[in-house]
Amino acid sequence: MSQQPLKANRQVDDSGAHQASQRMDSLSWNETELQSGKRLKIKGFPKDPKVQCFRVVVSTHRTDFVVTNAMATTTTEAIQQACGFRWTIEQLHRETKQVTSLEA
Repeated sequence: MSQQPLKANRQVDDSGAHQASQRMDSLSWNETELQSGKRLKIKGFPKDPKVQCFRVVVSTHRTDFVVTNAMATTTTEAIQQACGFRWTIEQLHRETKQVTSLEA
């Protein structure tokens, strides 16, 4: 399973090629999509592969968009938890490099 954050200005299509691509942050989300994500195609990617996108509200001033190729992931909470683990691991790696001079 791969999860990647996308920038808000990334061009995506959630209409099944019935409309032109639009910015990620201009998509409309209903209550079901907020809970279980939205399937979409990222502009510039191959024609057929689609990803599941989740809108994660981090704070009142920040919303992240996280995509995954694992369609079995069903909830935004599961994505938030996985991203939390990922951030903890990134912090551990950064601190390890600083304390042990591992990069040198």
